[in-house]
Amino acid sequence: MLQDAVAAIIKQRWSLPEGLDKLVGSYIDEAGVHIMNYIGRDTVEEIPTALQYTWANIAMDAFKSEQSHLAELDDILGGSVDLKIGDTTVKESRGGGIGAAVLGYASDLNRYRKLRW
Repeated sequence: MLQDAVAAIIKQRWSLPEGLDKLVGSYIDEAGVHIMNYIGRDTVEEIPTALQYTWANIAMDAFKSEQSHLAELDDILGGSVDLKIGDTTVKESRGGGIGAAVLGYASDLNRYRKLRW
């Protein structure tokens, strides 16, 4: 299954704690659905194998943008930045999630896009 290959790529690139496997799996599943819809396929299983690294990158980008606030991931993800000067505090904003990540990889996905009438 391609989802397992994507999970293996993410585990190879990041040394995430075992307790986060289900959380990362949910990002992989959601990214797969967004990719499926973007390229016009009917099921996640129809996503081409050539997109496995793009799929992994999308899931990793979404995970990083939405989970960077977790203290146990600071070393892996670079952590979140809070800046306080006087009585003003500025916190790092979260990204747009998986939808924004998919659009960020549009140039990689367009080659596999099917048009529907």
